[in-house]
Amino acid sequence: RRLVPGVEQLVSLDGEGNVSLPAACARVVYSYAVVQHIDKLSAYEKAVSEMCRMLRGGGRLILQVNCEDYTLARNGELGHTENFEEYSMHYAPGDSKGHLHRNTTWSGVYIGLDRMRQLLASNGVRITDIAPYNDKKPRAIIIFGIKG
Repeated sequence: RRLVPGVEQLVSLDGEGNVSLPAACARVVYSYAVVQHIDKLSAYEKAVSEMCRMLRGGGRLILQVNCEDYTLARNGELGHTENFEEYSMHYAPGDSKGHLHRNTTWSGVYIGLDRMRQLLASNGVRITDIAPYNDKKPRAIIIFGIKG
């Protein structure tokens, strides 16, 4: 409430990734440092889908996530991530070997940008902008989206 004065209601995801609010009830869904601690891809995607479900048409999504694709960028080209339930494989441009990231409750899922785009699109949210969280954490990004 201190960070967002005038907010009418603050809610959170339950242990199953659900929110006890009806669909299309929110003008804004803001998530900071939430999904980055979810360690299973299916639970991560359910949480993001639930956030999208709550948005009404024209509603705004502001979502902070960890995306290794930015850390692996070279010469203006982003890296690439393949996500699996309990781990991810991250590839720098031109790298066929990649490196393994095992999801934990501390690090969570480092979502691939392509996968995030598909997840949001399948839930009716279009990405309008992506911004770095700060210069010291290149994998932490803020995704801005609009529903409908």
